[in-house]
Amino acid sequence: MWLGLAAAGLALVGRFTLYPVVRWRTTHFVVTDRRVLVREGVFARHGMDIPSKRISGVQFRQGLLDRILGSGTLVIESDSDESLEFDDVPGVRRVHAVLYDEVSP
Repeated sequence: MWLGLAAAGLALVGRFTLYPVVRWRTTHFVVTDRRVLVREGVFARHGMDIPSKRISGVQFRQGLLDRILGSGTLVIESDSDESLEFDDVPGVRRVHAVLYDEVSP
């Protein structure tokens, strides 16, 4: 019984600590003067390119823990109806400022 409880505890610790760290380390968020590139995935990779011309607005959100860690959620509004949210972006304020400078006239 103790072995099963220890295995369950280890699985929970791995799920809520190890997995987010590995996912965060394998996610690349690149801002260039022409586009925003997002590449993510641990085993299977997928990506997205957003041309700077199509970005109509940029926002960020930070909770208390995000402010302590220096990360946050970046929200990119494009010409389409839906906005894109990227969680746990390191240096989100700086990324927001760079994107805002790129898309503002």
